[in-house]
Amino acid sequence: MVSPTGDFDVARASDVLAAALDRPGGAAMVLGALGEIAGVQFEPEQPGKLFRRGAPARLTVGDWQFITSGPADVRVQVCHAVRGVALQTMTAGPAEASRRLAEELFALTDSGGSDAAMQTQAALYGIAAINEM
Repeated sequence: MVSPTGDFDVARASDVLAAALDRPGGAAMVLGALGEIAGVQFEPEQPGKLFRRGAPARLTVGDWQFITSGPADVRVQVCHAVRGVALQTMTAGPAEASRRLAEELFALTDSGGSDAAMQTQAALYGIAAINEM
């Protein structure tokens, strides 16, 4: 049972995110849930049209972007971009992506104030609760 006390740290958040990312479609669920945090930018998946290519869901936290690889894929493309220039891009599994995502979320909460910290804790609690179902 998940405790609603809001005691997530980077290690525990990484474990919760890795478990959620390891499920089919978990990447889209995780990125969407974290997109409500203040200071985070979320762009939902854009389905393709007749003459237009679709775009995957994308979450930007600080200088890092997390992009879904596919609707049921557990991998996430992780991109370090500064001022719009991609410095490093890799396709990461659940463990690697969750560690980077947790580190960036907590760096954001350190600089974003109490609203970002409370929203991050609430989102992580929700993700953990869904994983237990």
